[in-house]
Amino acid sequence: MIYSDVKFIYKGNTSLQFFINKNIYEPFLLNILTQIPEYKCLVLQDDQSHGQDDFIDQKNGISIEASLLINDGIFSKILKNKKYLYSEELYNQRINDVKSVFIDSLNRKFKKQTHIVFLNIFPDLFPKLQGSLTEKYFLDKTDCLIDTLIDTHKELLLNKTISLVSYNIDNSFYFRTINERKDNLIFLNNYQEDLFPFKITKNKLQYE
Repeated sequence: MIYSDVKFIYKGNTSLQFFINKNIYEPFLLNILTQIPEYKCLVLQDDQSHGQDDFIDQKNGISIEASLLINDGIFSKILKNKKYLYSEELYNQRINDVKSVFIDSLNRKFKKQTHIVFLNIFPDLFPKLQGSLTEKYFLDKTDCLIDTLIDTHKELLLNKTISLVSYNIDNSFYFRTINERKDNLIFLNNYQEDLFPFKITKNKLQYE
């Protein structure tokens, strides 16, 4: 048998509260996106006073809206019970809460004709494995949830491109454009670890 000891590290409520400020998570997400050649010319929009999107491409003028998959309700649950972040017993509850945030965000942006990138900071219990034969086709529960929502709420997606940047249990992020083909997965290993409220450590693989 091959196994690995995985340890989930939560840096604390202060770290999370600091990160979910848009002045922190938007540059964090931008740093990840600009590692993708297609988005290397993205910059923050300085003026968003009239509802402008968060990022704009300096080369072609295309704009992108950023949305964090967390709200006050989720944050309150974490404050009351840290096990909400990693407990298998509370996993389905967290997934359903993320579902609500996703739908609420799409409803708020219903009239926008834009590209929305959702940032999911919670790792799935079943990681995507980089370098595996199935990495670009395997859907974790977050993927399945969002794909289902897209199928059942098509009216919210008119004239929109929806992408997901999600934290993976191997301390990477993965990017996929959801309402396109399933094999467009990109792993991104470089991010600002000092700003991120979570960390996962793994012992070396052991054999029995």
